[in-house]
Amino acid sequence: MMNKRRIIIFLAILIIIALSIAGWFYLKSKISKNALIEIQAWPPSSKITLIGPKQAEKSGFLKIYTLPGHYQLKVSHEGYYDWNWETTLLAGDSLKEEVWLIAKNPPSEPFIKGEIVDFKISDSSQVIFWQKTDKDNYQLNIYQRPTKKTINIVSANNPPAWFKTSQKGDVALARFNLKTTVDDYLLKNGGYLFIDLSRTYLNKFLDISKRFENKLSELKNKKIVSKQASVDIEQLDFLNEIEKSLLIKTKDGLYLFKILDNELSRLYEGPTSAFFKTKDSLYFLDKDGRLNQYYFQSQELKKLSETSYLEEEKTTNLTSYQVVANNDGQRFLILTPQGRLFLLENNHSQLLAEKALKGLFSETGKIIALLENKIKIWPDEEIPIEKAKALSFFRDNKRVIIQKEDQLLFFDPINNETFSLSQGLKDGFYYEPGLNYLYYQKEDGLYLYSF
Repeated sequence: MMNKRRIIIFLAILIIIALSIAGWFYLKSKISKNALIEIQAWPPSSKITLIGPKQAEKSGFLKIYTLPGHYQLKVSHEGYYDWNWETTLLAGDSLKEEVWLIAKNPPSEPFIKGEIVDFKISDSSQVIFWQKTDKDNYQLNIYQRPTKKTINIVSANNPPAWFKTSQKGDVALARFNLKTTVDDYLLKNGGYLFIDLSRTYLNKFLDISKRFENKLSELKNKKIVSKQASVDIEQLDFLNEIEKSLLIKTKDGLYLFKILDNELSRLYEGPTSAFFKTKDSLYFLDKDGRLNQYYFQSQELKKLSETSYLEEEKTTNLTSYQVVANNDGQRFLILTPQGRLFLLENNHSQLLAEKALKGLFSETGKIIALLENKIKIWPDEEIPIEKAKALSFFRDNKRVIIQKEDQLLFFDPINNETFSLSQGLKDGFYYEPGLNYLYYQKEDGLYLYSF
């Protein structure tokens, strides 16, 4: 009796398994004959319209298995520009898109009022900015968005010529080209400052230029570097934001400066291009114009190309040469002072463009270049536009945000449409893809455009 019951249970399980497998193959065959369309729209109340062999209309989100064929998609919302797309789907194809509509009316009021000289955004969305308060006074402030509170850090009688913050937003670097008094401290010939925004590491700030000069003198006395080694800083950046160590480039060397420990070491001797830093490596052109990689952890220097990108033989000024690395550290863009843009991949060098002003990679590895009279997205997309000053990929890595003179534009290459986001821009913009926020300056303050 027990054995008979076990046999019945076993047969039942086999039947269930067989039916499940048959159902899976049936569903797979059905799906493989169809195409999948999945659209998530923002704002969530946007209307999604599908026209084709099968038609549908949904609010906010559409997911449908449909017949192969030619389809028209439209996402619309009152007060926003429509998003349109035409595509032909074959059996088994899938189209998955997140669509952010662009508001027709930009913000009318700045969220930080006053004359903003420069600004940065931290990972925690704090706004760190220099603001002119009167004729001879500039303040470095932190605006905390959740509380809408502004905290003053330091004051100076000149604006900084260059300014950068850590990703966390707890420290900042600033360069002053003129004789400047910061709080009560005098920079006789200008110079670089390391500013503690959080008051965690220092009381206020350190004179990087002076400290670097003193530590370099010690290396000269120990004959670790030559007596002629330059003390003039040409490029400065954070290496390790936890340890607060800095990368320094002079005209004849690269250095690592552990600022809190007051320790200086040389990474490379000789003239280099402007360096490009990733999480684990440093990339630069050496004195022969060849691309090098310096591994921070192993302290190993590796030559990545035999091609020299020097436009003049035996040049010692490489600062105007620029290097950009892709996220995976396998592809590189090299921009020369004459505007020649090269792609280096697998030790193969290819000239992409002449008279380029800027080149960069998107998060997905697309190459985009700002040229004299157009913007090019490889392999074959072009945006005819003159006098463009800055650009950034949008969150979907398809559309592009562009600053043209004092206009802020949004370009959709799929529909070949350009929307105006704002006019009267004072300087550049900052786009934060994670939160989908766009910050930009105008004469009356700092604006926030939320997609």
